Order: sequence, then C-alpha cells, then structure tokens
Amino acid sequence: MPQKQNSNREHRCSQPQLGDLFIFYVNGTLASDQRKMIEEHISECPECREELRFFATVQEAMAKDEPPQKRSNVSHK
Repeated sequence: MPQKQNSNREHRCSQPQLGDLFIFYVNGTLASDQRKMIEEHISECPECREELRFFATVQEAMAKDEPPQKRSNVSHK
C-alpha cells in the first residue's frame, strides 16, 4: 500500500534561480521589477518564502553586530 506523502514536501520550486536574488532583496538593492517578481513568487512558493526568511534573519543579525574594534597595541614591522 503506497504511503501518503506530506503535501508540503511535494512542493518543488518552479523558479529556483530566484534564490540567487534573495540576499539582494533583503538588503534592498534590487530593482523594483525584480522585487515585484520575487514578492509574487514567494506568495505562492513556501520553499522560497522560508529561504527568504532565513536571509532576512541573517541580514538582521549582521546589522546588529558591531564592527571590530581597532587594536592599538599592534605594531607593524
């Protein structure tokens, strides 16, 4: 008897190449037409929506991180 698969796991992204643009989406450097294309896609693709959330979380964490302090006791020879 075949096993019933979880319908969420059956989903396959129809445009996986959009994932290459997610980091640019979260940092606000995409053109408006590209932003719109991603927003339309993630409204229908739970896999990409989750990946985009991940990028947004990473971006937020990096934005909170303070830059390293300069070390004054380092001598250059």
